[in-house]
This record gives sequence, structure tokens and C-alpha cells, in this order.
Amino acid sequence: MLRVACLLSLLVLIASPMLAITVGQVDTFDGGTDGWTSGGSNPNPPTAAAGVLTITATGGNGAGSRLIAFNRSQWAGDYAGVTSVEIEARNPNAVALQIRFAVNGPGGWWVTTAHQLAPGASFETFELSLRPEDLTGVSGATDVNATLAGVTEARLLHNPTVSRLGAVINAQLLVNMIEAKGTGSGTACTDDPEALCLRDDRFQVKVTWADFNGNTGTGMPVTQTADTGAFWFFDSQNLELIVKVLDGQSFNGNYWVFYGSLTSVSFTLTVTDLDTGNMVTYSNELGNFASQGDISALPGDP
Repeated sequence: MLRVACLLSLLVLIASPMLAITVGQVDTFDGGTDGWTSGGSNPNPPTAAAGVLTITATGGNGAGSRLIAFNRSQWAGDYAGVTSVEIEARNPNAVALQIRFAVNGPGGWWVTTAHQLAPGASFETFELSLRPEDLTGVSGATDVNATLAGVTEARLLHNPTVSRLGAVINAQLLVNMIEAKGTGSGTACTDDPEALCLRDDRFQVKVTWADFNGNTGTGMPVTQTADTGAFWFFDSQNLELIVKVLDGQSFNGNYWVFYGSLTSVSFTLTVTDLDTGNMVTYSNELGNFASQGDISALPGDP
């Protein structure tokens, strides 16, 4: 009877569907490490305080020498619809870090392209693509789609080389947020008070700025029409940037982005198609009045 019960339990486990990683899933580290760890033998495991996850490596040899953290709980599952992870992190060291996200599953280990995180006192937000064509297999990986459909472990690490292992280094990585991004975002755009949402909330527009005195900030959106909006930087009564997203598919198969600058401070403008995960970024250097009409900005519908 015990053998039958064990067999039934095993069959139920096998038949259980893989949990899905949902777009918009986010770790904010307000209540702890959110499942990010580095193994029981690490003398300096990841810690969380004041909404920041601190990952520490001491260099040298043995446990704790590599800058890496892994998650086998809420970041394990089916990544269908997830096209990237957005990370807000800071590099408190004297040297740049090369940040990667790695996933393991039935098809082996797959690793993202690195984002270079420069040393600095401010947190930086960036995305690492999880699209199959942007991932590199390591350690004998065979099938990227099989892994993405059944991830058993995710890793956040520093390594200049494509690897599932963190590089040996004496350094720290401070992480404020990790969020799953991609298709099926639904109302994710309107959930962000710093985002301008255009064309039925499909296109998310965000902007960061820096002035002549070294002050930095995020533009605050003001919706004008269904396809047009603006941002203010310093005063809600003084608009600094106007943005429009148009459907030009009947002309060249693309969505078009037009923007007009009313300021000479530097800014970075990012437009994301939440249905596809495609993204385009424009930058204005300090002292310029940049405006542009980009009729090849984002691919149209398949």
C-alpha cells in the first residue's frame, strides 16, 4: 500500500503543470532576499536591507569567491511571454561589472549578453534580453526553448565571459529591483506613474534627464491624445519633451516614433512595445535641442 501511495504521489508530481513566470513579476527586496541565495557554504550570502539586495564576492579561492546569486523558487518555471528581465542595480566598486542573467532547464544552461554596469553612486535601470535568439548556450546546452519552458534555476552574475558561473572578484553588486518584462503586459504600462502610455497602452514611453549642474531625474508624463504625450522635468507647468507614436504599417510595416525637444538638457528616451518586447532608445547630448522622426522605429505586427 505504501508503494502504491508513493507511486501515486510521483505521478501527481509529474503531471503537475510548470509554474509560469508572469510578466510584471517583480522582486523589490522589501521583505528579504526574495529567494536569492548562493548556497549554504558561502560565508557571505546575499543579504537584503532597506529594499536592496547585496551580493558579495571576496575573490581568492573557494566558496564566496565569485560574484553570483541564484534563485530556484519564484524565478523557476515557464518563461512563455517573458522577453527580458529589467534590473535596477548599482556598482559600488572601482571597476565596471559585466552583469548577466542565466537560466537552466531541460535544454541546459543559457546566458544573456552582458550589460556593463559602470561604477557609480546612483542606481541604473537596464534590461537583459531573454529572447531565444539573444541567449548563448554553455556547458553543452542543447535546446533554448526547452529550457525557457521549464527553468529550474535562474542566476544573476558578473562575468566578462559568457558563463553560468560568476567571475572571481572582490566586489559587491547592489540590486534594487528585478522584474519580468515582455508580451502580455496588459496594464503594466499604466501601473508605472513615470511611464507615458500610448495607443491603448501598448507603447510605454519613459525618459531620464541630466541638467548642466549634474542633477538627474525622471521625466513625468502628461497624456495629450491617444498617440501623443509630453514630459515635464522640473515644473509640471513647463513641458520639456513631446512624443508621438504612429501606426505606419500600411506604408512600411513599422510603428513610427516622433519626438520634439523643448530643452537643451541631456535626456534618454525609451519607447517599448509591450506586445512584442521590442524597444528603441534615443539620446540627446547636453546643450543640444534634439528632435527626430523615426519611421523605422519598431517592427509592426507579425
